[in-house]
Amino acid sequence: MRFRLPVLAAALCFSTVAAQAADYTDPATGMTFVTVKGGAFVMGDVYGTDSYAKPSRQVTVGDFLLAKFEVTFEQYDRFCADTGRSSPDDNGWGRGSRPVVNVGRKDALAFADWLAKKTGRTVRLPTEAEWEYAARGGTATPYWWGNALGRGNANCLECGSAWDGRMTAPVGSFPANPFGLHDMNGNVYEWVLDSWYPDYKGAPRDGSARLDAAAAEFVSRGGSFAEVGSSLTSFARSWGGPNPARDIGFRLVIEAK
Repeated sequence: MRFRLPVLAAALCFSTVAAQAADYTDPATGMTFVTVKGGAFVMGDVYGTDSYAKPSRQVTVGDFLLAKFEVTFEQYDRFCADTGRSSPDDNGWGRGSRPVVNVGRKDALAFADWLAKKTGRTVRLPTEAEWEYAARGGTATPYWWGNALGRGNANCLECGSAWDGRMTAPVGSFPANPFGLHDMNGNVYEWVLDSWYPDYKGAPRDGSARLDAAAAEFVSRGGSFAEVGSSLTSFARSWGGPNPARDIGFRLVIEAK
């Protein structure tokens, strides 16, 4: 069972380096990665009442490359064909450029290992800190585009898009954030590397993952087409078991050389 967390929008303090280097496109898969320059930022809910995103604290992340889009069915189906895996169900919404869904955390990790062999690079899920840093895109507001959800900025239950509450949208259907990343808010939840903890007490400040070898629940971020707008804030957290779900996918990090 997966749990959802409505989160109040609040103004957030932020300090970061926003300049971005050129994109990198992997020739084997066609996946595009954006170079995210590291920096310091305040992670979590600063002014709201969301205890799961508290205490807010300054975190510093290093440079990394993050996929410009969520992994698509086209890319995941190529992985399945190459490894002899069964392709996940698309719920009748279509494959191609739509984000892959119905993939568990172990599936995402296996895809990362496969891509690492293709590229010769270290590929993994983003840490929760890396994900939030990238989602904010150098901004200090609950959403990278401002304080309010607005309309037409993302795919969620009340976002005012053609897909609201019904299905995923093809990746890149909405504007990119200031770091050049698409769909960090909405469309599908995204697996991150961290185990679930109910708050940030004792959490790392260096951008690394917080892992528990005995964990049965893990963090996903970003909200989805089926969720209300408060679940799409840059600091909102979701958690659940590692099993597949119809509204959860992932994107990957390539570690900077």
